[in-house]
Amino acid sequence: GGSVAGLMERRGGRLPIAEAVPLTLQALDGVSYAHSRGIVHRDLKPDNILIAERDGKAEAKVTDFGLAKNFVAAGLSGYTSGSDSGAGTAEFMPREQLLQFRDTKPVSDVFSMGASLYNMLTGAFVYDGPDHLEDILSGRIVPLADRRVPVPALLAEVVAHATAPEARDRFQTAAEFKAALLHAAA
Repeated sequence: GGSVAGLMERRGGRLPIAEAVPLTLQALDGVSYAHSRGIVHRDLKPDNILIAERDGKAEAKVTDFGLAKNFVAAGLSGYTSGSDSGAGTAEFMPREQLLQFRDTKPVSDVFSMGASLYNMLTGAFVYDGPDHLEDILSGRIVPLADRRVPVPALLAEVVAHATAPEARDRFQTAAEFKAALLHAAA
């Protein structure tokens, strides 16, 4: 079924809440599984969430673990700009991943999944400036409400919490993010 990014393109650049939230919930299950095995993805984005069909329903599958690592072990360091860089994709990257790529933890994947959901809902990125690196470093996140896309307040709060610039202010695990998203979607 292609990627979530491809689905977004076919749907005019963004997805309705009724599609975006279930796909995110399913992807969070995959991310939680990876984290339970000590693996952090480090490049979560709509391009790396594939859609399979099971019993006539879309099912999200997290893919492209090319930058993944055991978050207990040492890994690569450094960053190069642009999509599909050697250290992740800037539009979906939290500050700590840019500053300490080798020490990326599961909380960084939470940010990237939140930024992916934000992108699915709005067709825009959490960072808005011409230089995403500057936005990442300064923690300039465009509030979901500024995108003028109708999103219920509770869902917008969950996305804001997942994409908080400081790691300590985010959901700490994919499971926490999923629980809050389920509550907001109820």
